[in-house]
Amino acid sequence: MCKTINYKVKRGDTFNEIPMVFKLNGVIYNLTGCVFKMQLRKVAGGDIAKEVTLTITDAVNGLFKINKQVFDIEAFDYLYDLQIKYANNDVLTLYKGIFTITNDITRP
Repeated sequence: MCKTINYKVKRGDTFNEIPMVFKLNGVIYNLTGCVFKMQLRKVAGGDIAKEVTLTITDAVNGLFKINKQVFDIEAFDYLYDLQIKYANNDVLTLYKGIFTITNDITRP
């Protein structure tokens, strides 16, 4: 079920929110009691470079989002995955991929 999605953002730029809906076997899943987690790392099992914030926006209708946030970390092709922890403590990885942070010329 794990889908690959790659992202790109310039270092220090704002990453706009991405609304999503969680379906399990084509059916909208009630997210009550669930928790999402997304982390960026240079290597699997290495230090966390960034903990990405996510919010459940409408649990009953399976709606959640990757929050709007700034990625002010070292330019690199980071590994990431996005996991859901169900109310019964089961964990499923939904997405994985490369999260590319590229250098920006203008800095604040």
